[in-house]
Amino acid sequence: MTRQGCVAWHKVVIMDRKLIAIGVFASLLILGCSPGKKDVERYGYEKFARQVLSFKETYTLDPEIISEFNPREAKEYMNGVLLVYSESGRYIEGIYVDQEDLDGMGGSGLSVTPWFKNVGWIEIKKRQKTRR
Repeated sequence: MTRQGCVAWHKVVIMDRKLIAIGVFASLLILGCSPGKKDVERYGYEKFARQVLSFKETYTLDPEIISEFNPREAKEYMNGVLLVYSESGRYIEGIYVDQEDLDGMGGSGLSVTPWFKNVGWIEIKKRQKTRR
């Protein structure tokens, strides 16, 4: 391969890498990222739990929680509040804050990954309605 051929090939490889990097960055922006345990820990787990649970009384989410954690919506769920981050035809995923603790939670159609005593990531399988 001539020197000019090598230079041209090198430019194509660099352009491909740039396009891939731009594509990955753009997809992350479009898809968004759900907050994790470290985000809650950094924010202050007790403050987070208190502010999210206040939704049960006020039916409004604290503006600081909205700006820091950007949930799609908040819902009362079981004995606490669910911050929804992803919802499809089959699943709902988000951060669940219980009034007491997460001990014993889980089972058929419900997966819980505890982060703290009463805060964790939850995945709920939606039940399909049967026709009779």
